Order: sequence, then structure tokens, then C-alpha cells
Amino acid sequence: MRVASSLPVALLALGTGLGLAAFARPAAAQEERRQLAIVAEGTGASAVRRAIAGELAELAELASEAAVERATSQTGGDLSAPFGRAALARELEIDVLVRVQLQRSGRNTTATLAVYGADGRPLAERDVTGGPGARGRRTIAEAARDLVQTAITTLEERAAEEERRRQAAARQRRSGEEEEEEEEEEEGDTPPERLAVLAGFGGRVRSLDITLAEGLISTHDSGFFPELSLLVRVRPLATSRGLVRGITAELGGALGLGVAATNPMGEEISSTVIRFHLDAGWVHTMGRLELGAMLGFGLDSFSFDRDDLVPSTSYTYLRLAPVGAFTVVRSGLLKLGLTAGLRLAFGAGDLSDTYGGTPAFGFDLALAASGHVGRFVYGLDLGLWLWTLSFDDDNADGMTGVDGSELSLSAMLRAGYQIW
Repeated sequence: MRVASSLPVALLALGTGLGLAAFARPAAAQEERRQLAIVAEGTGASAVRRAIAGELAELAELASEAAVERATSQTGGDLSAPFGRAALARELEIDVLVRVQLQRSGRNTTATLAVYGADGRPLAERDVTGGPGARGRRTIAEAARDLVQTAITTLEERAAEEERRRQAAARQRRSGEEEEEEEEEEEGDTPPERLAVLAGFGGRVRSLDITLAEGLISTHDSGFFPELSLLVRVRPLATSRGLVRGITAELGGALGLGVAATNPMGEEISSTVIRFHLDAGWVHTMGRLELGAMLGFGLDSFSFDRDDLVPSTSYTYLRLAPVGAFTVVRSGLLKLGLTAGLRLAFGAGDLSDTYGGTPAFGFDLALAASGHVGRFVYGLDLGLWLWTLSFDDDNADGMTGVDGSELSLSAMLRAGYQIW
């Protein structure tokens, strides 16, 4: 009965012991051990190497003597310079190299000990003199052990210093990113604008001058007229990292109200004024400064209900514009912007049919003051548009024109909401 009752206890003790051994072995294997090689040169080098290997066995994993000899032969064996020692370390995949140079003086042996890192640079050096036989070899081996311990400590200090530098650099990068986010989001109350819609009310004046072949100048002056506008701003990746956050687009339009232009005869003619644009581009933010460029398509139409002297204009164009802005108040209350655009016209509507040719190019300049309070956004835009016209008499379908120009000035007050 006693044997039967003690058998489970014995099995339990055996299983516990095997389990502890299984856990202890991986833990020991996880301890980091340096990879080390010994190169001994001079009289009695082989015996001295074995004595040093015995002292260092507990400190590091040692490359075999055969492996060291083979690697030394493959790398050229020049251990007098850092590049030669580094080449040997790479071949053996070690991080510590011990070089022992022996010189016999009577019955004693003098050893020059040097320990190098994987880059070939010295970590520790020492000269030691040992007596004859095994006692002298033990003296040299113990000195080599102390030197290697000093070298390993130096390597660990270097690694710790490098890690501190790496962490400090990482903290600095994170700090810079957080400061940039704080500037953009201002205390985190309002996220970066990704989608905003603004309605506007303003006014515009427009003047068209055409020089005829007879030397006469035909002028159409609209005078001041009010406009209603709608603007949609999209920056879908504003919260992302990297260059993609600068992708932006704008869709806008305006409609003139109660426009009555005056023709060269002094008659008022009802007119319809429509503007439309679609632009896309990229804007890079550098602290308070924003710089970028936009490319887009637009329509600028000034149509007369009836006029036999000056035809309607309808410019369809491609526009390229650099853009810039500067945040004056960090909270987002005020930002100043400047845009200058070059327009290439595809046609000018009835004007092209009447006089022939198309506008060579147009130019626009816009000054903007904008901002936000929470998600409420607002802005004031001042704009100038100039079209330079040239005509081809061969294509004319009416009066003969030489050249001309169209100038518009506008002011638009906008207000809206940041939807996203």
C-alpha cells in the first residue's frame, strides 16, 4: 500500500522537475552572449590560445581555431589595420576579436594583448609578462580575461549610449510632429479642414474694349453689379501623414444679379454673367506658411440679351496657378492668401465668331483673408481678371477687329461651415 501511494507523488515530482528544466533551458539560451575569436601569434601560440579559451569560455561563444585560421586566410590576414580586423570579424560573424602577440625573452614570455570590436577599432590593450610553462600561460590567460571583461563593458556602454541617442531622436521627432499638429488643430477643438462649403455675396465691375480696323474703339462697361457665389473646398487627406495630406481641390461658381451693360451708343442691355471653376492641386504646409500649385478648368461668360455692336463673351479656359498663404493668428482667426493664375483660353464664344481668332491668354490675381471659429469658416476675396484679345481678319464673320482686352474687378464676402 505504501508503494502504491508513493508512486503518484514520485511521478508528480518527476514531472515538476522536467517542467522546471524545460523553462530554465530557454531562459538560459535567451541570455545574450558575445561572439568572440582569438588570434594568437608567435612562439607557443597554440598553447597560449587554449589557455585563454579556457578562461573566456564562460564570457562568450568562441570560434574554433580551425574557423579562425580559415577566415584569416580568406580575408588576407592583415590585422594591423582596422579594415583587416573588421573584415575578419564579418567573416566569423563575431563582435569581439582578441589578438595575442607573443615574444620569448629568456625563460619568460611577453604577450601584447589587444581586444577589438566588430568595426576593427580597439577596445582595450595591455602588455603582460608570464613565466615559463603552464604558470606563465595562466598569467597571460587571466590578463586576457580581465581585458575582455573591460572591453565587453565598453561595448555595453556604447550600446546604451547609442540607444539613449536613438530614443532622444525619436522623442524629438514625436515632439515636432505634436507641435505641428497643435498648430494645425489649435488645442484639438477643430480638426484640419477636409470639406467646407461657403456661400458668398459680393460685387463686380467689367469693361470690354475692342479696337476696330477703322481705328475706332468699341467699349462695353457693365458698371457695378452684385454677385452670388458658392464655393466647395476639399482636402480629403488633411489628417494623413506625408505628402498626400497636401492634395486639395476647389469647385466654385458665381451668378451676376440684375446686370445691365451699356453699349457704345449709351443703351442699357440686359446681361447674364456666370462664372465657374474646378481646380485641383497640392499645397505643402511648413509651419504657418503654405505653398503649392493648382491646375484647373473654368468658364467665364458675359452674355447680352441683344446687341448688334458688341457680341457676348464666353471664355472656356485651362488655368495654372501658384498659391500661397500665411497664418497670421495661430488660432485660425486670420490667414492671408495670394494666388496668381495664367489662363489659356479655348474660345471666347460669339466674340470669336464675330472678329475671328481667340484670346491668347488671360491673367488673374486674387488676395484673400480667411479664417475660422470652430467649424464656422469665413473669408473676403479681392480679385482681378485680365484677358488679352487678338483677332484674325480672315476668320471674321462680321466687323473687322484688331485687338482688345477685358478687365474685371471683384470683391466677395464668404461664410460657411466645415462639414468634415
